[in-house]
Amino acid sequence: MERIIFVCNLAAGFGLAALAACSNPASEPQNGAPSAPNSMCGALPRPPSTSRVELVPVFANLSFARPIGLFQAPGDNTRWYEVEQTGSVQSFANAPNVTTKTELLATPLAVELGVTEEGGLLGFAFYPDYVANGTAFLAYTVRKAGNPGLTQRIARYKRNGAGLLGKDIDIFEQAVPRESIREEHNIGSIVFGADRLLYVGLGDAYVLGGDPANPAQNTSSLFGKILRIAAGPTGTYTIPPGNPYAAGGGAPEIYARGFRNPWRFSFDRGNPTHLWVGDVGDDSWEEINRVEIGKNYGWSVMEGTACHGAASCNTTGLELPVVTYAHKLGLLAVIGGYVYRGTQYPALYGSYIYGDFSGRIWSLPNDQPPAKVELETGLTIVSFAEDNAGELYVLAYESLTAPAKIFHIVGAPPAAPSQIPKVLSATGCVDPKSPKSPTQALIPFDVNSPLWSDGAEKKRWLSLPQGTKIHVRDDGDFEFPIGTVLMKEFRLAGKPVETRLLMRHPDGDWGGYSYEWADDGSDAYLLDEEKTKIVAGQEWFFPSTTQCLRCHTVEAGRSLGLEIAQLNKTITYPQTGRTANQLVVLQELGLLDKTLGEPAALPRLADPYGTDPPEARARSYLHANCSFCHRPGASPRTQHNLLFSISLALMKVCNAAPQVSDLGYPNMLILAPGDPTLSLLSIRMQRLDGMRMPPLASSRLDMPGVSLVNEWIQSITACP
Repeated sequence: MERIIFVCNLAAGFGLAALAACSNPASEPQNGAPSAPNSMCGALPRPPSTSRVELVPVFANLSFARPIGLFQAPGDNTRWYEVEQTGSVQSFANAPNVTTKTELLATPLAVELGVTEEGGLLGFAFYPDYVANGTAFLAYTVRKAGNPGLTQRIARYKRNGAGLLGKDIDIFEQAVPRESIREEHNIGSIVFGADRLLYVGLGDAYVLGGDPANPAQNTSSLFGKILRIAAGPTGTYTIPPGNPYAAGGGAPEIYARGFRNPWRFSFDRGNPTHLWVGDVGDDSWEEINRVEIGKNYGWSVMEGTACHGAASCNTTGLELPVVTYAHKLGLLAVIGGYVYRGTQYPALYGSYIYGDFSGRIWSLPNDQPPAKVELETGLTIVSFAEDNAGELYVLAYESLTAPAKIFHIVGAPPAAPSQIPKVLSATGCVDPKSPKSPTQALIPFDVNSPLWSDGAEKKRWLSLPQGTKIHVRDDGDFEFPIGTVLMKEFRLAGKPVETRLLMRHPDGDWGGYSYEWADDGSDAYLLDEEKTKIVAGQEWFFPSTTQCLRCHTVEAGRSLGLEIAQLNKTITYPQTGRTANQLVVLQELGLLDKTLGEPAALPRLADPYGTDPPEARARSYLHANCSFCHRPGASPRTQHNLLFSISLALMKVCNAAPQVSDLGYPNMLILAPGDPTLSLLSIRMQRLDGMRMPPLASSRLDMPGVSLVNEWIQSITACP
């Protein structure tokens, strides 16, 4: 009887006083606890896209393993040619239901290729007269005896009697010298211009070699340049007389300089002298350049429009990008695209369409910024493609553990009005007369180990549809029913700055929505896209819907903090002033689909700033801040597992070499026993650029968190 009375008092605070079990405790419901709160705060249908474009999968019956490009031969619209990083060029009919591909290369390159994350077969170009003379060019990396690094090569191929391309000669070759610190930023796009000359993109290859300006600024080096050469069906190549250094003063192949990694570029067929280049940035900025002969595009003096690694720099003679965007938006690497010159979607005509590796697509109309965010695809984009009619395509992965797909960029139908309320007071989750107060039906909760949010105070609530239960997975994570809403409020200097709603929509997937509080605290207003502003003397980042789901991963159950080990905590419920363990309350309210048992026997994350041993506190911190991506299946680029529940040996971090980047530091490990200065786990926590971990929505370092992780690393004497 005492427990039922206690739960009824809690239920009254949730707006459940009318339930029979609470008005008459003797008539206890069959499940022994009141039913779920009845709240008007429920998930609505997903908002329709307001984009002018959408992606439609094409060639669904084909499989693409590691595509880096898609091409049509000049004058032949009947076939496509798909280029694989592993050394294959495969041809297939331009038909929706095509089921077969054929190898175009008489001898695929896989045997000689130096395939790394950014090595292999990387560029392909048909000669303008390919239909007549069967000439094409391939750009790729190889490993050669006597060279410790990669060798970058362009080879001419010729069509034989069987219709296959066989290697003719190597027309260009350049070894990456020993000073290169990583096998990245290699040869990339090769494109024939309207002048019938071959334009070649060369990254800086991470060649430092004592040159403080990096070779991208060195006119005697070909690294970090766009080259222009005359290459045809015979011979090697010659230097066009109009090149900037054709008569001396620098490498005669150079067309323009100052690039870091011009992975993809293209000419605008409507303005054939306009060369659009997506130059992949370093740690902070990505950029789009419209490149002209002889000009200097800044790297490594500048990254984007900012001085690189310095508060000031000499920008005399440097060309600023047309567009830049920041890594702190959760974006990774620009993918250059094409100016749309097709006929199917007139609204896009003349817009430069480009994207980012993380899945966002922009349009830049008529060469004039600002660029418009067209689509948050959720895909991993590797390249764009253009057919002979000027229509555009995207090569992308839905998951890097699955084959890639090809998508056609098409015009989107007009969007219907969104049902997501524009103001927080209209959501049903807060008191409409006092939006700072949640409705009584919402259940407050707290976590043992919070995610770092730039020092903001946070409050959390959940709302479940009437009569539903939370499914407790075998791993202790909570799986919520359709219609669930999770609400989180962020405060700085005692004032609300943002409220986020995470909804499980009727289609079963989740969406995140950010409401920005008015300065006077009267209400909060829904944002259509990400935003930054200064609040209480610090920069605050408001994420977009897609950015929310980059951390709220499927593998982590989307809700993140709602799991047994996080909720195994005693809190005081503000509705009643009573104190209880959250898991007990959820069980007694009948909101869980299984009995958990006594809290003392259940998993519990340590308070990172409590009194538990350093290992438990540091592992708890990593679980809350990193494991939503670094767990099995969530991050295809790394194999680290930072879940609290596993042993150090199974984390795959101790004495482990970096799998993505060593940040330019030699001898760096993910975790070097006893030495945080050699541990990327610590170093990446101490950055605020694109190499920060976690990588999104933070402008302040969590120094107590850094100290905690360092203390744990120092306590490790050897790897298990």
